[in-house]
Amino acid sequence: MLGAASARIVAAIAFVLVGCSGANHPGPDVSPEAAAWLEQLDHGDSYARRRAVAALSGAGPEVVPALRERLASPEAAVREQAVVALAAIGDAARPSLANALKDESPLVRKHASQALLTFGPGAVTDFTAALGDPDHNVREDAVTALAGFGPAAVPLLERASEDTDVRVRRDAVATLARIGEPARAALSAIAARPSPDSIAHAAQQALLQASGPRARDGSGGAEGHAPR
Repeated sequence: MLGAASARIVAAIAFVLVGCSGANHPGPDVSPEAAAWLEQLDHGDSYARRRAVAALSGAGPEVVPALRERLASPEAAVREQAVVALAAIGDAARPSLANALKDESPLVRKHASQALLTFGPGAVTDFTAALGDPDHNVREDAVTALAGFGPAAVPLLERASEDTDVRVRRDAVATLARIGEPARAALSAIAARPSPDSIAHAAQQALLQASGPRARDGSGGAEGHAPR
């Protein structure tokens, strides 16, 4: 039988071996050069990580699985830089970027949403899961980012205006107001809802502002007025 000291040594070796085979490994299809950059991303200082990101951004889809693993790193800095690298890779990285919208770090979420905007209106559906996340902060950030998609985001924002959290509902109305005329029908529907809080009123105000001075001074006719 092993003595206590020997048992501790064996346990320590096992721990190291498990750690080496854990989440952050380069993957079988990654080149030795890319593997070296991934090592810098994991363990380098901020300057080394930026250099690693610059190199990995041009490595192509082969590094996507390894970068996706970095999105589970306990270090926010690693996750943030992994998102920056994924953003430069293109379509193969899009599902990973959508998953990063639910990260606990606001900065990671911001980088992910900015990256998804570059894919155009078709990427608006990538925000669906984030809008259902249990964390209201994740949902708020997703709602705010949707403004960048313009009219394509209106259906998701109208749905978000019925969120369980009043902050998310308010942000949804504010984002619809930023989109402007293409969101008029959605704002009208929200303004007409019976509302226990100020959401309907916020939608009414957004409609009035979108209608311009003619609606506010009563000279715009019935069509220019928001429901009261």
